Amino acid sequence: MGKYNPFGYADGDDPHTITLTHDEVLVLSEFFIRLEERDELRYGHPAEWIALGHLTAQLEAIPWEPFDKDYDRLLAEARRRRALEFEGHVPGLGHVAVKEDGSVVAVEDPDGEA
Repeated sequence: MGKYNPFGYADGDDPHTITLTHDEVLVLSEFFIRLEERDELRYGHPAEWIALGHLTAQLEAIPWEPFDKDYDRLLAEARRRRALEFEGHVPGLGHVAVKEDGSVVAVEDPDGEA
């Protein structure tokens, strides 16, 4: 570390640390795996694909839950904890709320936006 480009930012090869809760790691890992498997994400440059692959690999190296027989339950619990009491617009889902049991329900947008 310590190398900077002419604009004062850290050099492109300098590492960064991303801090996530264990629940966030589990939820994001599943999200990225699903994106890769279904090819639902469109990239604007090959570098985006490469960086996403690197992040996904780091996330997959952390949780062992994907190999646990209770993976579906563990993922559902992590999703519930991370989104408890959330209400808002989510791309692809619309305006939704997360109930105490973790279920996601469509709700009317208070701003009337689609």
